[in-house]
Amino acid sequence: MFFYTAEVVSLGTNNDSCEIVENHPEFTWNGKKAAVVLTYDDGLNDHLDNVLPALEKMGFKATFYVFTGSEAFQRRIKDWQRLALKGHEIGNHSVYHPCPDMYSPDDESDGLPDINQYSVETIMMELCLANETLKELDGQEERTYAYPCGQKYIGDTLYSGFLSDDFIAARGITAQSEGIDDHDLYDLGAFMINSRASLEMLIKLTNRIIDRERLVIFVFHGVGGGHEINMDVDQHYQFLQYLKSREDELWITTLRDVVKYMKSE
Repeated sequence: MFFYTAEVVSLGTNNDSCEIVENHPEFTWNGKKAAVVLTYDDGLNDHLDNVLPALEKMGFKATFYVFTGSEAFQRRIKDWQRLALKGHEIGNHSVYHPCPDMYSPDDESDGLPDINQYSVETIMMELCLANETLKELDGQEERTYAYPCGQKYIGDTLYSGFLSDDFIAARGITAQSEGIDDHDLYDLGAFMINSRASLEMLIKLTNRIIDRERLVIFVFHGVGGGHEINMDVDQHYQFLQYLKSREDELWITTLRDVVKYMKSE
């Protein structure tokens, strides 16, 4: 198993300084006050074994970002296909999950390729190959992308400008919410959840989003210990229960569906 530590503002640190502005007063999120997208990165066994059953109990749909070259994904392709058939989105997280080499702990190899050795052509070819694999799995023509390690640059080139032909949107890892009047579909903000994130913090942020009628994207990795960036299984389930209690005000769905709705407005 590889591990990396992203240099981002995570929910689990003090996010009170994050600005969340008001949304357009006449806009609703599919008839709800606000929208929540739950995303799960790296195609972990945790997601199939711990997350999926919890989501199914709540009736929620989520987005799972997999990198298709991982052993964990390839070993359980049929399970991922069943997940997709239940209405969840399987998003593109590349084939090999390239990261800057500085993310390797203690200067030891984490088994991931160094994105500093990539060209724009290389990353785009890799994303195309991953899309082909995922289309064979779920039959979907429209898909969203999550930047591996949140890395949006190849050298000095911001490669988000090359994504629009292959993806309807891309998720970044900047800690911010999104509104219908102020968003970049190819760098959507998100809050990364780590082990220091308390249930109180998650509820507080969700309440702020409801009050301001915006979109919030949460990023989970391990849920039950499958990754260095981890959340406790019970705490994750309690958060889902809280979201369920506010379902009359929250549209909880996949990033693909939220983006398609935003584009239609």
